[in-house]
Amino acid sequence: MFKISIFILLFATITLSGCSLSEPSNPERLSKSINYSNQAAVILNQTGSNLSQENMTEIIKLKKQALDEALLVDTKALNNQYQGFGDQWKSKYIKGLELFIEGIENGDNQKSLQGQVLLDQWGEWYSSNIDEIRSN
Repeated sequence: MFKISIFILLFATITLSGCSLSEPSNPERLSKSINYSNQAAVILNQTGSNLSQENMTEIIKLKKQALDEALLVDTKALNNQYQGFGDQWKSKYIKGLELFIEGIENGDNQKSLQGQVLLDQWGEWYSSNIDEIRSN
């Protein structure tokens, strides 16, 4: 089993143009998605190779919730906020979640590992760009 990265993101200072006040904003959706993913990572990291079926069911549920929220994020608005933000979100974070979930559900360790690699790449990109993202 491999360690899962936990992304702690603070989107409270990010404001995106074009967000309707009647629906959750991009920062709220981003935050919810990351929180669900982090909850799953905590379970994985705490249980390690002693993963029960109950834990696995909870992890998949949380990752699916993370994906559901992630898919609702307006990537064009992210790209308007900071060049490449939406592209990274879609190609690394969303694709990583999709592969991770598909790999776990189908018993394909290679696919779940590919998903985790993409999630790690997204986390590294975000960490490298957080100051610029927040200043926009």
